[in-house]
Amino acid sequence: MSISLDTDNWTESCYTSTLDRLNWINASLNCQRVYNGRLMMLKTPSTATRLVIDNPGTLYWIGLSSTQTPGVFRWEDGMPLKNDSLWLYGAPAPGSQKQCVYVKIQDDRERYSNEDCSTELPSICEFEGGRNGSVVCNTLPVVPNATLTNVTSDPLQGQLRPGTRATYACDYGYYFSKEVAEWTIECKSCGWWSSIPPCTAVDCLTPPEVPFAAASFESTTFGAVVAYTCNVGYRLLPPNSSDDTRLMQCDAFGSWTNSSEIVCVVHCEDPPTLLRSTVYWNSTMVGAEALYTCDTGFVFNGRNGERRYMLCDDSGNWTADTDFYCEHCGAPPRLAHATVMNGSTTYLEAAAYSCEEGYRFGGTADPQHVVTFICDGQGEWIGANISCEGGA
Repeated sequence: MSISLDTDNWTESCYTSTLDRLNWINASLNCQRVYNGRLMMLKTPSTATRLVIDNPGTLYWIGLSSTQTPGVFRWEDGMPLKNDSLWLYGAPAPGSQKQCVYVKIQDDRERYSNEDCSTELPSICEFEGGRNGSVVCNTLPVVPNATLTNVTSDPLQGQLRPGTRATYACDYGYYFSKEVAEWTIECKSCGWWSSIPPCTAVDCLTPPEVPFAAASFESTTFGAVVAYTCNVGYRLLPPNSSDDTRLMQCDAFGSWTNSSEIVCVVHCEDPPTLLRSTVYWNSTMVGAEALYTCDTGFVFNGRNGERRYMLCDDSGNWTADTDFYCEHCGAPPRLAHATVMNGSTTYLEAAAYSCEEGYRFGGTADPQHVVTFICDGQGEWIGANISCEGGA
């Protein structure tokens, strides 16, 4: 973590912490080599607290030691420590050979203690920033879901020096914050970039409710898709024979597309089947009709017409004005003074008639003559128009 303090005409005291573990001497040399600075001198109250807030229990080397004069703790600029109230309880122990000092956060305050200088610990460096110094910022940050659109570089060798500004634009469907799609960062005088928020996807929030439908979705952000399926007993309008679902998608403006185009209406299941009949239909929406015709050799009960209809009503049921079914020829017609012999009344079956004793069919002399009627494809018994004549 890094911070900067005491801004004055682009000259700042800059501080950065590192978790790399080094002994005190190497930590001091590292601050010189990397930052042209030194180990931190805690002369600004709460500076360390701000730096190491995410690691409050960690020990950090600072620029305080008694290596020059045993028992006398001095900062790296040679100034003696003046605030003894920041030592941890019992530190430093009199006559201790532990000459180097670390800081830790305890009870939300900075506390010092001394340790053997060969111990390897994280450290805090301080260095001077400045617009006209040797400080440069590292490579421009990569911002997910954003594009770098402009960089205003310092004229000096085109380096990313303090004052350089870089502008990012969020990708389509993403924003830094509500309706803010561009953000500019600046190389600060301490050599790090000012903060930039993430580009987050537009959120369409909860999809709209569609009456009589269930919604299925995994996300509500840009590009997300919600699938609607009608509840049992309902069907999408207009119907689509290839797909039983309708989709909405979260667009780049935070709206669900097609939100007014999904309608579920009551529908009937497929029309019921009837024995010995064929049914035809092209819709199961409310108001649709199903046409029934009897198979060959059968007729509708009542023998009134060759077609019957059912209607899909607004409760999702197929209904008809009267019940109907397909039947065969029924019992053969009765002839006076005749006996009928048949075993079936279905299509192409025969009914054989013979006259009772003392009677004979008109126009015949043979009392044993037999007349046959046939059940035709229209459900009618077909035969000669005859009668048994005679008698005592």
